Amino acid sequence: MKKFKVMAESTVMDAEVNVRTIGEAHEVFEQIRDSGCYYRVYIIDNETGELYRTYDISVQGGGVIIQEWYTLGG
Repeated sequence: MKKFKVMAESTVMDAEVNVRTIGEAHEVFEQIRDSGCYYRVYIIDNETGELYRTYDISVQGGGVIIQEWYTLGG
């Protein structure tokens, strides 16, 4: 089993990528985030379910809110 999972959500389709290392997870995360196709991207630990990094875009009040969060351990 791969240790980390990168999940992404969009209005058209969702994506899930399983990788071995946290470094690979961050690379995939950044590629998906920078594609502009997904409004939510996150990295989770497949063994513990711990959340390591998130990226969310939402439309509120006529504008766009972008939030990104990550743990120092991930």
